[in-house]
Amino acid sequence: MTNVPQTILAKLGVGLHRKDSHPLNTCKKRIESYFDGVEGGVGGTEITSPKIQKIKPKFAFVDDVSPIVTAKENFDDLLMPDDHEARSPVNTYFLNKDTVLRTHTSAHQCHHLNTGHRAFLITGDVYRRDTST
Repeated sequence: MTNVPQTILAKLGVGLHRKDSHPLNTCKKRIESYFDGVEGGVGGTEITSPKIQKIKPKFAFVDDVSPIVTAKENFDDLLMPDDHEARSPVNTYFLNKDTVLRTHTSAHQCHHLNTGHRAFLITGDVYRRDTST
């Protein structure tokens, strides 16, 4: 079962946000530049020890994650209920019943949190079905 047309599959991996001359890359760089000067941001985890003052981790910038994710990463890990409309094939591109084209970069948050990251920005393309004609 798949509902991904060839026209969408052809766009996978294009990475406009990573092309120097593209406006998305310009926006990404400006946002990263701002956060590069912020230590840990709002959600930064403070690290303390008797010999070290409070330290907040620097933001990590992630822009090379695959747009193909599991339905678990895209929905379950983010606590979307089973009956949420985003799970419908009308709204999401399914490669098969367990694999989708991410509808948001939040699909990667749990992985990064589980690997110890506490301050990060994820940039990438997202795919949502448009039912309008």
